[in-house]
Amino acid sequence: MSSQESAFPTVGLNVSEGRSNLYWKTIRAFQYVHENHLEDADWFLKADDDTYVVLDNLRYLLSKHDTERPVYFGRRFRPFVAQGYMSGGAGYVLSKEALRRTAFDEDSRQTGLVLGVWVLPQHKRS
Repeated sequence: MSSQESAFPTVGLNVSEGRSNLYWKTIRAFQYVHENHLEDADWFLKADDDTYVVLDNLRYLLSKHDTERPVYFGRRFRPFVAQGYMSGGAGYVLSKEALRRTAFDEDSRQTGLVLGVWVLPQHKRS
């Protein structure tokens, strides 16, 4: 179970561990960030704990884009759907508007579907 940890700043999302719960872990994290930090930033990064990000490059890339447009950036995969989707393991960045539209879409059961319906994917390489 995802839980609070006093020795290391974490947030418990009340989702069981396991690959089958990746969707819910991601959606609960989006919801938490939306409810608690939406006004703290213009862009929101979803990445695994072993993902390395060059923040200066990321800031430069994002500086040219409008946070009020529903866009997300990441490593685009295409094995299951023609339009592709961003790899969760490699990480992706959502604009503020993309987070607004994604966090509470209860009609969908797949993060990629939610992002595919509401958000414009942007594939960039640095």
